Amino acid sequence: MAYSTTSPNVDNYFIAKGIVKFQVEGGTTYVALGNCPEVEFTPTLDKLDHFSSMAGVRVKDRSVIREKSATIRIVMEELTPDNLGLALMGAVTDITGPPVGASIDIFSLAEIKGSLRFVGQNDVGPRVQYDWPNVSIIPSSSINLISEEWATMEITADVLADPTTGKFGTAQWGITDEVTTPPAVLARAA
Repeated sequence: MAYSTTSPNVDNYFIAKGIVKFQVEGGTTYVALGNCPEVEFTPTLDKLDHFSSMAGVRVKDRSVIREKSATIRIVMEELTPDNLGLALMGAVTDITGPPVGASIDIFSLAEIKGSLRFVGQNDVGPRVQYDWPNVSIIPSSSINLISEEWATMEITADVLADPTTGKFGTAQWGITDEVTTPPAVLARAA
C-alpha cells in the first residue's frame, strides 16, 4: 500500500473498510461483530465563546472547549447471540438443548460496558486502528423483525474518558496488521 504522511498525495485517499470488535468489561478477548456496513465516530464538543465589548460591534476574541464527548454508531448485519444481546441490552445464556442455541433476557442489563476496537482493512489508502478502552453501549434503533431487505441491528456506544488519565482512546495510522497492545504515544514535532 502506497501512502504518505504529508499532503497533497492522492494515495492518501481511502475507501473505508474494517472489522469492529467488542470486549465486554472484565473479558479477556475481543469478539468480532461481523459485517458492519456503517460505523460512525461522532465527536461532540461544547465550547464557550467570549466577545469583546470594547468597540461598537462586539467581536469574538476567544473560544474554549468546555466539554468533550463522543459516540460510535454501529449498524450490525449478523444475527448472532452476542450481537442480539447488545441490540436487546440483554444477558446471553447458552442453551445446551435440545434445541441447542442461546437465550437473551431482554433489557436485563442496566449497562453494557467494555472496549471497542476498529481495525482498518481497506485496500485503498492508509489503514487506521482505533481503540476505545471505555465505552457504554445501548440499542439505538428498531430491529426489523419482518423485512424484504437485509435486516440490521443498530447500537450506539458512548465513548467515556479513562477516569485516571482522562484519555478517550487511540487512533494508530498506517497499520498493516491488528495491533493488540497500543504502543506508547510519541510526540510529533510541529
